[in-house]
Amino acid sequence: MSDKESLARKKPKPLEIRILQKIGEDGKLTGDFIQVPKIWIDELMDSKTYRNVTRNGKRTGIKHNPRIPNSFWKYTLIMWRGFLDGNIKREATIARCQFYLRTGAVTRWTAAYTVSGLFDIYPGQFPDISTHFEYHRDATPEEWKAFIVALDWTLADFKDSVRKSRVSARSNTPTFQWMLAVKVDSVRKEMGLPVVNDTWIKHPPLDRRERPVVQDGQPLFYQPEKRVYVEPMQPGHPKGCLCDTCNSLREQMDIELEEAS
Repeated sequence: MSDKESLARKKPKPLEIRILQKIGEDGKLTGDFIQVPKIWIDELMDSKTYRNVTRNGKRTGIKHNPRIPNSFWKYTLIMWRGFLDGNIKREATIARCQFYLRTGAVTRWTAAYTVSGLFDIYPGQFPDISTHFEYHRDATPEEWKAFIVALDWTLADFKDSVRKSRVSARSNTPTFQWMLAVKVDSVRKEMGLPVVNDTWIKHPPLDRRERPVVQDGQPLFYQPEKRVYVEPMQPGHPKGCLCDTCNSLREQMDIELEEAS
């Protein structure tokens, strides 16, 4: 066996993606199923933390807590569907509302995949422009593992930092994204993979309010800013109306603003 053939065999093989749908007589795609990588279910969904369960000060056992919430996999599955409809280029354009998740979850997982090393993502501006996704067709199972391991650890670190800083997780998604970018490159180095976020880590973008997300190599966290309402919540109601309906509308708008930041 030549050296060239030996190197070719050692090279990681990308995940194989098959198109199950066929083109019908009318030119449209037919078929009711899509295919997903087995590695998602067999290995990647099993990321867990373990904590002691105590009662009255005594240890009674161990509880398994998944760090990565189900909303991440729902987002992933909906995004993945867009790449398998006879789409040779593995590109998809998806609106926020098509993920059937709250705004904060869509914003967080889009931010996560942006620094995953698995996709090129061009975020749209709510509410008019959808987000465009381009999958790296040569992505290997090792690269998927590196991303999920990094996401697993970052979610735990981010949750702990938010708790200690006494801030809202929803209003610090850009900081979460920077923390994840650092961890992704760290895990990829450990696995012998090339880094993908070096430039982004050194020159991170500002958050939605033009504030830095990192200082001297440490992530920064911010309290959400409340919106000042200068117009009535409902026709015929005065400004600052404290009825239940106006309060509910005001709270919902505050949450949407915070989640979009």
